[in-house]
Amino acid sequence: MGAPGIGKSRLRMELAGTFTSRVPHAFYLTGRGDASRFGEPFGLVASMLRSTFGIREDEPAETQRERVLRYVAAALPDPSPEGAEAVKSIAEFLG
Repeated sequence: MGAPGIGKSRLRMELAGTFTSRVPHAFYLTGRGDASRFGEPFGLVASMLRSTFGIREDEPAETQRERVLRYVAAALPDPSPEGAEAVKSIAEFLG
């Protein structure tokens, strides 16, 4: 959404820097739109999640699930049985 060179990437980096300096314990997700996936309603969300979890589309589904589970477990470090169940449920919801 904008001509090349007008500062879109710089603006994104500045916003991210301001956000993380003001809210150090929070995190944000970034994704890239892909014109070839224009008709996919959740294409941008899928891109954000793959980027965040370090998932490659050519990886086996089990490897992708393990990456999601590890990320969610690191973000929600609750060693109790309830915490472990919450991590499992959230990871399962995210795919």
